[in-house]
Amino acid sequence: MRKRQKIINIFDDEMISSIKQVFSISDEDDLDQCWHYFHHHYQESKGLQNFIALFYEFSNQFIMNTEKHFFDLILEKSKDDFLFTVWNKHVSEAFSNFLADKSLDFRFDSKRVSVRIKKAADKVSEDKANDLRNNKILQSIKDESQKTKDIPVFDFLEADDLEELLVLCEDMQDIMEVSKRHGFIDALFIRLRSCFSLFSLSLRSYPQLSKITTAITGFSALINTNQERFAELSVEEIQLFEGFFYSIERWLKALFIEGGVQLGFMDNSLNADLETITSVIAYNKEINPSEENDLDAIFNF
Repeated sequence: MRKRQKIINIFDDEMISSIKQVFSISDEDDLDQCWHYFHHHYQESKGLQNFIALFYEFSNQFIMNTEKHFFDLILEKSKDDFLFTVWNKHVSEAFSNFLADKSLDFRFDSKRVSVRIKKAADKVSEDKANDLRNNKILQSIKDESQKTKDIPVFDFLEADDLEELLVLCEDMQDIMEVSKRHGFIDALFIRLRSCFSLFSLSLRSYPQLSKITTAITGFSALINTNQERFAELSVEEIQLFEGFFYSIERWLKALFIEGGVQLGFMDNSLNADLETITSVIAYNKEINPSEENDLDAIFNF
């Protein structure tokens, strides 16, 4: 059994909650959703809002100027602080340089940058200048996104296949909800394995979707060869898997129901998620507790 919980941030605050939130950023849409999440759920904290505005500004510039730009923003919480970590060697280095002249409490090592924000409640509405700046950043993203809004839905997927894939997405999410309460018991594991086998089989008829098919097939193979590991997944690890399943549904609906995205939408993001999940499955939970905070093998991508 695990003796100590995993700590992501460099501050090594041992009093953090066991719940972590991971925001995967691969394009402007991901960044937009991240912005809206924090703007909606944390309006009371001006310090957090200021940080998110800076993160938004940096990430927008990085995405616009970098071909490969998948990375995660990981949120941990303690009683007094919000602790944000960007864990990606190239992105974190660029982000630490960006933060160098900002009035923030942050630390940087060779592979990650962590920022500590005090939870002291204060109203964002009191800082009108900050609101204007935030809105300006958001508008700049909207202007870039305008270029793709007229892309129609793709119609090469057979209607029956699309319907089946949507049903499988719902089934996978149901499995996750139950597994968070009861763990991956045999019946749930069999259902999940069946869902991904069917999902992979349906996609193989469409060479246009080869990259996504590779990710789905890879996860299906991971399930088939790691039943014992799935049985011991923690709630935190299951939540990571749950995010992967929601991303699959988002990809499916964006391409074939909603439109407005390119065919390669989320290719890199989903494959990067699979790499992370593969590392989590391979992680040995019986390691020495003194080594438990070393998560390079999981988040070094």
